[in-house]
Formats: sequence, structure tokens, C-alpha cells
Amino acid sequence: MKSLAVIAALALGAVAGHWAVADSHDAAAELAKLMQEMATCEICSSAMDHPQLMDTMKWETHKIDQGMLMVATVPQEHLKEFRALAKQWEASIEKVKKAGMRGDEVKLCSFCGDMGRLMQAGAKQQDVETANGSITLVTAADADIVKAIHALADKSIKLEKEMAQMAQAGTAN
Repeated sequence: MKSLAVIAALALGAVAGHWAVADSHDAAAELAKLMQEMATCEICSSAMDHPQLMDTMKWETHKIDQGMLMVATVPQEHLKEFRALAKQWEASIEKVKKAGMRGDEVKLCSFCGDMGRLMQAGAKQQDVETANGSITLVTAADADIVKAIHALADKSIKLEKEMAQMAQAGTAN
């Protein structure tokens, strides 16, 4: 699975019923904007058909010395659906790459656009399927690219924290 899938799942999982109870209007507005972007993103939009999967998915992002590590896990009953959606995302990523090579206009959310720019700059991505999901490493040897990867990781970590707070507020009600 591509790391794009992790963030797509991260955002969809939070919004599937939880963002309306947010204590912070700014966080809710940021999530709503992200959802609008994702709905029209050539890569992320297919996740919109899997709200239950996205809602049960767990994720975490960590900065590491050479980039970031992202972990996605799903309940066993959703693993087959998760793997199928990951294949859809991979096919969409390949389609976007080909369209970009032809110079075609491609609509991407901010995360997918950032990931694409990182890959073009020389970042490397390694995906590992686990028994309950996947691990994605995005790394680089160049310090400037690592700094850009860390900036994207910081955005992801911030979003994860905001969504966890919203989910907790939703279960407290």
C-alpha cells in the first residue's frame, strides 16, 4: 500500500462521524477542507466508497532520522477490503504518473501533491504488508529532502492528534 493510502484513511476515519463534535472550529474546518480535496483527488477519491473501513482503521506517523514511518492497521474483518483498496490506490498512482508524464492536468489533494513532489525530488518509499495492515517508510539521504519529509510528517502527526481528540470527544458524548 502506498503511504498516500495511509493519509487518505487517516482523514476519512476521522471525518466518518466524528468531526462534527470537534471542540476546535479550526480543526473541523481543516478536516472539512481536506475531505473536499480528497473527494476530487485522483488517488484518494476511491476511499470515499469505504467509510466503515476508514472509520475502523488505526494509523500513526513517526519522524525517523532519514524521513518518516507510517503504520496503518485494520481489524481482521476489514483486511481483505483494505488490501483491495490499496491495490486501487496503487493503480490510481500509476495512472497519475502516466498522466503527468504526458503533461495532462491531474487533480490531487495537498498530501498526494506533496508526496509526488517528494518522490520527484528523490525521496524513496518502501511499503511492507503486515498481518493487520501496512508500514510505509519514506526516506532520503539528502538533508533538504529529509526536511521536507519531516514537514509532511509533522502535518500528518498534527492531524492524527486532532482527530484523536475529536474521536475522544465523540465517545465522551
